[in-house]
Amino acid sequence: MKYRNSWFAAVAVMAFAATGCSMDTAPDIPAASDVRPYYVKLATPNIQYRFTEVATAEYHPQSGELVMNMQGLSSRVYDNKPVYTCMWSYPGFADATPWYYTLDEHQAVDLGVDFNGYTDSWVDLQAPLQQDATWTFVSMGETITAKITKFGATAKVRGVTYTDVLMVQYTGNNGTNVTEWFAKDKGLIYSNYSRPNIGSVVNELESIEQK
Repeated sequence: MKYRNSWFAAVAVMAFAATGCSMDTAPDIPAASDVRPYYVKLATPNIQYRFTEVATAEYHPQSGELVMNMQGLSSRVYDNKPVYTCMWSYPGFADATPWYYTLDEHQAVDLGVDFNGYTDSWVDLQAPLQQDATWTFVSMGETITAKITKFGATAKVRGVTYTDVLMVQYTGNNGTNVTEWFAKDKGLIYSNYSRPNIGSVVNELESIEQK
């Protein structure tokens, strides 16, 4: 999850003990050629993800929830790829706002809030998914290098254990430092962002429900 324009924020790197998260060493497993099983269920309308949120960034609650309601495939395309819509809201803090993504077997790309006049993107995942795989992209004028530092691991978030988890570390040449955990058949379960002069946001998965 990325925060763009006035909504952009990222989270400060915290010790896992401070967030109640942990991850075990990944086994040696074959590469995955399709990123979609590891991403949020964008194609399924009315799937709802709930995350706890702790933030220092503007436009975010210092302590609260992020709720993501999937809207499914939109009528739009971006770079010849299908565009999916998700409604983001912060209950008791901010109303729902549409968020846009492209997703195919090769890439999961976060387009952000303002699709019309949109000028930025963030590549969450890129195939093949395997231990030590890397990719690069540019976000807000900063070159970001992503690396899968664990693949096929077991992770615990808020007391729930997830298997077949991959960890991606994103490092920017201007100081951005981001960590995301993706569980197969679940999607994003943990995110921890830090970007200079912007602020911080930490999200941990609470639940996934079909509404």
